[in-house]
Amino acid sequence: MRMSSPSITILTLLVSLPGCTPSYADVDERDSSSPTTATLVRPGPWRTVDAGIEGDPCGFDAYTSSFGYPTRAFLPTTFEVSATADGFLIEATAYNLVRGPVSCPLDGDRFVCETQVVRVQDLYVYEIDFAGERLDTETIRGTAVVRFELDAESESALRDAGFEMSDCDHTVDLELAYGRF
Repeated sequence: MRMSSPSITILTLLVSLPGCTPSYADVDERDSSSPTTATLVRPGPWRTVDAGIEGDPCGFDAYTSSFGYPTRAFLPTTFEVSATADGFLIEATAYNLVRGPVSCPLDGDRFVCETQVVRVQDLYVYEIDFAGERLDTETIRGTAVVRFELDAESESALRDAGFEMSDCDHTVDLELAYGRF
């Protein structure tokens, strides 16, 4: 019982990939004065249309699923995206652990978002790296890698339950699409 609460909380934060899930951006297509302006990714509301846990070396998905909460249930489902000159900013909506948008520059159709660091009170920290490709102006696909750092007490409790956090990086494949929902 002692393990269920910390691991569900950890998994919730782990798999939440909030700011790491990029969305869309737009280089102002209304600005006709610049010959390089074009819509890179459509700004506005985006949503998760597909998500799959691709790497779960510590078995968190099976563990939380045994309580009726697969890790997919912890992922943010909606995002707000805004334009930058070279890519987009993305921010998970209705997800209170993330502060501010994440910058995702585009190189052709490929993007690599800045690392997002999320602190959960004084218990632990997790980092999310998200990279992928723009399929079209309204769809992106990528992989988020989530790494954890825990306080000594939480890490000890997880180790006692058979989880070694240094080996527990999660990999989540995501596809996001534009749309009002």
